[in-house]
Parts: sequence; C-alpha cells; structure tokens
Amino acid sequence: MSMTSRRPTPKGGPGWPVVLAASLAAAVVAGPPLLLLRYRETRLAAVSTPEARAVWDAFREEMRRQSGEAGPVKHKVPKSVEPPELVWLRDYTPLAITAWLLLSGCLATAVVWFVWGASRGARRWGDGAADATAPARPAQAAGSSTVSGRE
Repeated sequence: MSMTSRRPTPKGGPGWPVVLAASLAAAVVAGPPLLLLRYRETRLAAVSTPEARAVWDAFREEMRRQSGEAGPVKHKVPKSVEPPELVWLRDYTPLAITAWLLLSGCLATAVVWFVWGASRGARRWGDGAADATAPARPAQAAGSSTVSGRE
C-alpha cells in the first residue's frame, strides 16, 4: 500500500478558462484568412481593371524617367508588368493562408494547452490547503543525513 494517497481530481469537462482560450484561439486562427478572402474578392476586381493597369504603367514609366536623372535618390524600375497587389492577391493568397494557419495554429494550440494545464493543476491541488486524509510524512531527525536512502 502506498504511503501517499492521491487526491481525486474533479470530473467533468474543461473549465471556463480553457473554453475561453479555445474560442479565442479559434477566432485568431480562422479570422484573418476569412477576412483576407473577403478582401481579396473586392480588391481583385479593383486592381485588375484597365485603369489600374494604366496607373501602374504610368508609375513604372515615371520610375524609368527618374532612374536616369542625377539626384539624391536612385530609383529602380519595377520589373513586374502587373501591379504587385494583383500578383500577390492572385498568386500568393493560398501560400499566405497556409503559412498563417500553420504558425498561428501552433501558437494557439500551445496557449490552449498551457491554459488547460494550468486550470487542471489548480483543480487538482485546490487552494494549497493540506489534505486532511493524506498521512503526514515523518520528519527526519535533525542530525541524520542519509546518503543511500536507507535509514
């Protein structure tokens, strides 16, 4: 028979801190990709128009003109024939969403795990009061020091 008795842990589901942390984590993980997809639809329509392309071409032409002039700043001509926002929204949105889900998902999982562990420990050990049913450990004599574990 064991000298120490374990105090039973409370039964039931996760406590409110865990539920709150999991809800916030789900919002943080899922919210930005959903907002990006919503934003993407409206911006793709705006930046893929001939007017937007004309503005981009005018900007590139201005940079080309300024790159030959002597001045305090040396301008580089953008290489892309399409506006960068169009290219990013069209080609790189799936990559951005995947990276967000991986990184924020790992962080959110760790936070929820920490909250779960902290709430479980608080329920297991209570408020720090001694358990009346646990037997007291015998105190060692003041002068005896055991090296090998034998008394």
